[in-house]
Amino acid sequence: MTTPPLSGQPYQPHRPGMVPPPPAPSQVRRGLRAALAVAVVLALACGGATVWWLLRGRAEAPLADRPRVSDARAGVTYALPPGWVHDRRGDADLTDAFSSRITRTTAGGASGGTVLAGRSGQVVPDADLGTYTEAAARSNAEFFFPDQPVELARSQVTKVSGHPAHTVALRVPARGEKSGAHLLMTVVTVDGDHTSFVLGIATGGSPAGVHDVEDVVESARTR
Repeated sequence: MTTPPLSGQPYQPHRPGMVPPPPAPSQVRRGLRAALAVAVVLALACGGATVWWLLRGRAEAPLADRPRVSDARAGVTYALPPGWVHDRRGDADLTDAFSSRITRTTAGGASGGTVLAGRSGQVVPDADLGTYTEAAARSNAEFFFPDQPVELARSQVTKVSGHPAHTVALRVPARGEKSGAHLLMTVVTVDGDHTSFVLGIATGGSPAGVHDVEDVVESARTR
């Protein structure tokens, strides 16, 4: 699989009075759109998007025995599901917004999902994690899927390896010729000096792709 290089100016949405969320660079957006286009076919075959993790019965820690990606800059690790690829050399080409990435390949050789991790540009107070995470998730959804409605599926306080964290899940419904998508983001206070995030995107309504993204984000641990 050929992964396009990630470079160029990062996207940094900002709302007055709110901590700016992690940027989503323009070439990441273009790469995701091109690489995940095959998921549209899956959406049509599946008859559209389904209610994803809320209706899914899952075993605890489904990726417990899988290899893990260790992101030293972000200070987190996360699991690599079957069929997903981690290009270590490709991580070096990511913009400053991200420090590691894994992708899921389909039978057609294109990516059906992406999970990225990175270190936030500033320390986010624990009390602001919820506001920050929701703003960051929405900003990324708006950037990757412009002019498409976004629905909040879940927003909850959680912990990652005992550290304060917040998880937000968004659904982008399919509309017309535009494919649907699911976006899941967890922001965690790694230590007193930095805050990090894990961002997962699945498109097209493929249950397997959505489940994988959820499992990867939920598998995140601090190093």
